[in-house]
Amino acid sequence: MALVWELGPKLGSGGMADVYLAIVRERSGTRLLALKRLRPGSFTPGMVAQLKREAEIGALLKHPNVVQLEASGEDELGPWLAMEYVAGCSARRVLRAHLELGRTLPPGVAAAIACDAAKGLAYVHSVHDPDRGLHDLVHRDISSDNILVDLDGKAKLADFGVARIAGAVGLTRAGHFKGKLGYAAPELVEGAPPTHKSDYFAMAATVYELFTGRYAFVGKNEVETLNNLVNRPPPLLTDAPKDVAEWVAQAFERSPKHRPDSLTGLVLALGRSASPPAEVARVMHDVGVDAGVHRADAITTQLSKGPGRRRWWLGAIPAAVAASGAFALLRPAEEAPPRAPAPVIVPPAPAEPSPAPLPPAPLPPAPVPPEPVPPEPLTPARAEGARVRASPRGRTAVVKFDIKPWADIWHDGRKLGIAPMERKVPIGRQTFEVRNPELGAAVITTIDVTEEGPNVLTMDLHEQP
Repeated sequence: MALVWELGPKLGSGGMADVYLAIVRERSGTRLLALKRLRPGSFTPGMVAQLKREAEIGALLKHPNVVQLEASGEDELGPWLAMEYVAGCSARRVLRAHLELGRTLPPGVAAAIACDAAKGLAYVHSVHDPDRGLHDLVHRDISSDNILVDLDGKAKLADFGVARIAGAVGLTRAGHFKGKLGYAAPELVEGAPPTHKSDYFAMAATVYELFTGRYAFVGKNEVETLNNLVNRPPPLLTDAPKDVAEWVAQAFERSPKHRPDSLTGLVLALGRSASPPAEVARVMHDVGVDAGVHRADAITTQLSKGPGRRRWWLGAIPAAVAASGAFALLRPAEEAPPRAPAPVIVPPAPAEPSPAPLPPAPLPPAPVPPEPVPPEPLTPARAEGARVRASPRGRTAVVKFDIKPWADIWHDGRKLGIAPMERKVPIGRQTFEVRNPELGAAVITTIDVTEEGPNVLTMDLHEQP
């Protein structure tokens, strides 16, 4: 049976698409989806083909540790995907909240998040549907950004926007790299096609990051990152159980043939030390990453109380969306794009789960690790000569930091937090530093903060020189 949805506010934005709340009203009640659509008037045939391929792949994936595709289609505004709505945040956000407090994730929590993600990836790799030409599926964008942790402490693998079939051609030019450079296997940056074993390398880099609070290969800029990937010896994971460190060390091998043959060994190793989901949820609460995030059932209960209350609720609650790994505040409905005629969602055909991954190959003995190295402290790069005008009688105003894809915001020698966000700052001319270590970006900008507002600092770091 087709489902009719009502378009809600914008939840977030990615490189080529926006994500909106979609409200589905059925006889059994109201439920929420996250609607991902290409930006009207700005997409290319290649983007359309990529989104449609994502829909084909998503229709086959049915696993508790993978974000689910609910439906897909096309209307007058272009193609769209309706994804599972997840209240929570990315694994990177959980980690960074700990780093801001001067500590790393508890090892059991890091193991739990990584274990769920590894289970999801193992399932993805096992999907086989020859009738649809789907086999040897490769995610290609494994990172802590694309692991989403919900309020129950369970993690899901997200964002199959650049996933592909091993050996397939047509959507990506030869030698054209897709994914995040800091997690890329060396053979990918040299032009080789992606495989399951290049996903293992990225998973190992993600596990290293979750346990240590440091990137395995990301440098100060793209050139340094490439050099780290291709020329430098991989780092040793010394802050994790021995069997986890052994798997990571093998997955970091330069040659794919020397890497593990499956994810089973990693799942088992992580599972032995993983904290229960309730502990993960408690840790998220302790560092405040659950602040203002509400479950779908809480939102739908409020939606049922009438249009007036519904509008207040949507404008007041921050929420996280699993559809594309984008996380942002819910905004009033005016931010929705022009409406197309009554959209209809047609659910995809169900798929049977595929067999479990093969057992792991024997692992070599682990190297003797050096003494643990503490996480690098978060310190601001102060702008020389930057001046901040004092606030009149100590008054403050809210500034909205709309930074893409994300950034640390520094002001007057103090870190305000991670954008996108809103913060109160003194009224007057204020100087901020916008930093994204992953992109090697550090931008200093000044705005006049007024009591009347609106005070908005908008920036796309992908477009910075």
